[in-house]
Amino acid sequence: MVGGKALAERCAAELGEALTADRLFTSPDPAARRIAREALDTLATAVANIVVLLDPERVVVGGGMMAAGAVILPALTERLDRAVPFPPTVLPARFTADASLHGAITLALDHRCVPADR
Repeated sequence: MVGGKALAERCAAELGEALTADRLFTSPDPAARRIAREALDTLATAVANIVVLLDPERVVVGGGMMAAGAVILPALTERLDRAVPFPPTVLPARFTADASLHGAITLALDHRCVPADR
């Protein structure tokens, strides 16, 4: 619901044009601003639930939406500050474009099989 592809599809259906995250989150169009606000609310609710469960010190956000990180990160921080008793620091991922790929590689390297006889 908040990924770049899903937002582009929603924009195409509701606005008649598939917008990138950067264009969506900076658009002056009221309908685009509504879609962006709803996406941020959905993202903040999901992150807040995870934060309440795990109590992390920081949350790192990556992916295609980070093309609009200057808008998304402060908005997410503000929403978490209101919703969570001990809000984490919200930071941009180092690898914004390929965050999933880098995360998968890191997990694979961290959990590679080691022979039982060692």
